Amino acid sequence: MRSQASSRARSRWQSLGRWPAMVHARGLALLTPLVALLVLAGCSASGGSSSGGINVTLGLQGSTADNPAQPPKIAANGPDGAYAFVYDNQVWAHVKGASAAVQVTRLTLSAGATIEWGPLAWSPSGNSLAFALVQNLSTDQPIRDAGPIYYVNLSSCLTTSGATCPVYNTEVTGSVYGHAYSWLNDDWLIAGGGAGISAYDISDQLGARTWQLRGSATEQQDFACQQPRAYGDVQVVGTTLYYTCMNLTRLGATGVVGTATLNSLSLSSIVFDFGNDPSTRDDQIATMLNADGLYGSQITSLGNVYSDNHGEPVAGAWSVNNTSLVYERIGGVDAQKGVAARRVCATSVYNYGGCDSSVLTTVTAQPLTTHPQMTLRSGGAVAYQGDKLYLSGQNDAIAVTSPYAPTWLSSSSVAVTNVLATTTDASGVTHTTANLVVAQNGSPATLIAGASDLALR
Repeated sequence: MRSQASSRARSRWQSLGRWPAMVHARGLALLTPLVALLVLAGCSASGGSSSGGINVTLGLQGSTADNPAQPPKIAANGPDGAYAFVYDNQVWAHVKGASAAVQVTRLTLSAGATIEWGPLAWSPSGNSLAFALVQNLSTDQPIRDAGPIYYVNLSSCLTTSGATCPVYNTEVTGSVYGHAYSWLNDDWLIAGGGAGISAYDISDQLGARTWQLRGSATEQQDFACQQPRAYGDVQVVGTTLYYTCMNLTRLGATGVVGTATLNSLSLSSIVFDFGNDPSTRDDQIATMLNADGLYGSQITSLGNVYSDNHGEPVAGAWSVNNTSLVYERIGGVDAQKGVAARRVCATSVYNYGGCDSSVLTTVTAQPLTTHPQMTLRSGGAVAYQGDKLYLSGQNDAIAVTSPYAPTWLSSSSVAVTNVLATTTDASGVTHTTANLVVAQNGSPATLIAGASDLALR
């Protein structure tokens, strides 16, 4: 959320069980074996799959399935193409030319938990949709901001009546903030955050597995990002990975806790055709990664890093579109006033360190409780979601509170989640009321009431 009052409203909506041993503390996430989680959560898991991961089904007492919702109503001004969104603790998708959305997940979830959703992320072909899910069943513990990443296979269920969309657990962790995971082709999910950057290999014929691309525990520098360090947002463009690396020198302090850089890394070598022998393929990938055979560079400085109200490190937001880059550089941090200075820059990914600061000049500072996000449209238009929504070419910010980056619909309008209210019931469970809206000038217009997290294909 973008304010302290709304920081617990980041779409607490869906997860696949309680994951108590997945601890997320100051940006570092630790995984425990899946079998322990299945026993605790009352899960059942059915085998592996050629498409990777574990096909997950759950049954938790007092579930959301006890109160199924009516299908969402979509305004006539909605996108005509394919898109997905979250509605009533489930994922729905709309295909081009359809008159209504299709429910693509039917997960049995606990009604006694505070739920967090990460952003929905389409694979390049549109056959899969990834998302991070966090279910906080313990109301006396801090709400976790990271959880396991799942993906749903949409290859047949969107077009075949009554078909089931299988959901797979990657066993890789992702944050609900920013863009902590991104697809490389349809075969790899790249996830960043905390202790490193992971590549989840869905296409491995010997079974889906996770490779470590970058780690905070290694002694060498990561393009001048020294230890102690942590990782943040990731975005794959073509076969190039862009990512945030944070050098955290004052963990536990107030105000500035370190600095951050935006780095790039070529992933073309891990998608190379290694031949038909899966064992040889895995051996060659392992040899390459052990030899640090991925090459890249440092793009630019993102300025300072500060801690939010949960103790999580916050670095500057950024977005890449082909070769264009927009990013924010965080300056001075005033812990007493609870604000951090910011400058939004636009440049080319090849113009290392360049900054055209004429973009979004009204963004000069943000509360320390915010996790701003940006979206760059082809042509250079920028949408910035912080305490409010800021759009290129518009002088006045729009009063929208959202946990997700805006989605450009045209050269002047975006779709964005607008959180209307956050309440906590007698048992300590947080509930969020939100609408998907279209924002341009003036008041946002409702697109889908009760929905959130729009992702265009």
